Amino acid sequence: VCLCLCVVCVFLCACVCVCTMVSQGGGGPEEKLHANWETPVSVEGVRVHGLQRTSPVFFRRFVSSCLGGPGALRAPLPLGSLVARMSATHEELMALEIFSDVKIGPIAGRSGGQSAVLDILVKEKKSPFFLSGNWDFFGGSGTLGDQQVTVGLRNILGHAERLECSLDHSGELSYKVGVSMPGWAGVDSMAKLHAYRERHDYDGVSGYKERTLG
Repeated sequence: VCLCLCVVCVFLCACVCVCTMVSQGGGGPEEKLHANWETPVSVEGVRVHGLQRTSPVFFRRFVSSCLGGPGALRAPLPLGSLVARMSATHEELMALEIFSDVKIGPIAGRSGGQSAVLDILVKEKKSPFFLSGNWDFFGGSGTLGDQQVTVGLRNILGHAERLECSLDHSGELSYKVGVSMPGWAGVDSMAKLHAYRERHDYDGVSGYKERTLG
């Protein structure tokens, strides 16, 4: 009898827990987009989580450009085509080199299966600082080959901009300082400003030296 009472109590507790979870919603099943690949779906908007240094205005404009612009978002697209655009958007966001992870998924909009909201979760890289180097033992005219070091900062103003300085040693020292802003006017845009001083010593080949400022 005691065993039966225990089983009944456990069963009732489980039922209460399940009913509580359903009543609270949990943010899950109600938000899923129920549509097949051929169902026309329009995008109501973009919801983003995880931005820290990145400007929300820049991010939404960039994503909108990746998806084809505001007009393309409002026009219904087969769900399969929308998913393909989301995949391309994911690649473009990762190419900005300011995120370590990006997840994009559609959730149901106000019209259920006929509209969607793009839910985007991003994880920004912890540090804006970056450093890279290259040593080519067999390149250039220097005794030890070519050495190149690049240091810089990215996304410090929230628009995926890069401020970098490159030092190159191939016999003599050259440097380049530059600012670049990818996506400043959409996914296919790039603004750059560089100042550089290049020195090339060809004494070992022809006795010719070259100096360039820009």
